[in-house]
Amino acid sequence: MFDKIAHRYDFINRALALNMDISWRRTMINEILSPFKSTTAPLQFLDLATGTADVAILLARELNERNIDGHVLGIDPSFNMISV
Repeated sequence: MFDKIAHRYDFINRALALNMDISWRRTMINEILSPFKSTTAPLQFLDLATGTADVAILLARELNERNIDGHVLGIDPSFNMISV
């Protein structure tokens, strides 16, 4: 199913959530990273069923902006979702 709607998934998701999904993701990323404020060890994150990788991309950007050493891997069974 997701392979068929991949090219419009983000638009539909944002429309149905009235764009509130963007702030939900930012809040989630802040909660995920809050325990690691003082860590110096490299972090690894796995985003299962990443879809179009919105969360994985945002998390990677936040790691970079906060100068946190880390790696984010997103995987999804739908090739078309990842290729968007």
